Amino acid sequence: MRVICFAEGVWYRGTTLNGYIVLYTFKLATDIIPGYAYQDHPFNMLSEAEGDRVMPCGMIRGRRVCSTAFGVGQAIVSTWNRRREQYPNAWHTNVGKAHPINQDRFVLLNAAACGAYWTLMRGVAVSSGKAIVNPENLRHAIAKASVEWAGLPGLHGESTLEQNAKPMPTLTKLFYDELAIEQDRI
Repeated sequence: MRVICFAEGVWYRGTTLNGYIVLYTFKLATDIIPGYAYQDHPFNMLSEAEGDRVMPCGMIRGRRVCSTAFGVGQAIVSTWNRRREQYPNAWHTNVGKAHPINQDRFVLLNAAACGAYWTLMRGVAVSSGKAIVNPENLRHAIAKASVEWAGLPGLHGESTLEQNAKPMPTLTKLFYDELAIEQDRI
C-alpha cells in the first residue's frame, strides 16, 4: 500500500503529510469543505456545480488535468463509489465513510479488483518467519495496478494513464526497503 501512496504523492517516510485528506494537486479536503471530518469522499458531499467549481486542476505533460482524486488511494469519486457498491459489507460503519481505515480498505479492494493484489500474493513465500516476495510478481502487480493509479508504471515503465508514473526500480526498491523495516519490527 505504501508503494501506491508514494507513487500517488501522498506518502513519504519521515513526513507528517496526512495523505488521508489530500486532493489532487495537494489541496486538502478541509480547503474545499470547512470542518471536513471523513464523512465521505469530498466530491460526494458537494453539488455537481460546487464540485466543478472547486475541482483541483494541474498541468501534466503540457495539458490541463482536473481530478476528483482524494485520500491515500487518490480515489476518483466514480471509482470510490463503484468499490463501495461492489463491496457493500467491507466497510467500517461506525466511522465516516472516508475514515482512514476505510480509505486503506479502498486501496486494498481496488488492488484486488484489478488483479494486482492476487498477483503479488502468488509470489509470496515465508521462510524463517520472514516474507520473501518474488521480484517478477512484484513488477507484474505494480503493472496491473497501473490501470487504477496514474503514478504506477506499466511493465515497460510507461504510464498506462498518460500521466507521470514513478520509475519501476524506485518503486520496487521502496517496496523491499519498507518490507525490511516491517520485518525488523517482528
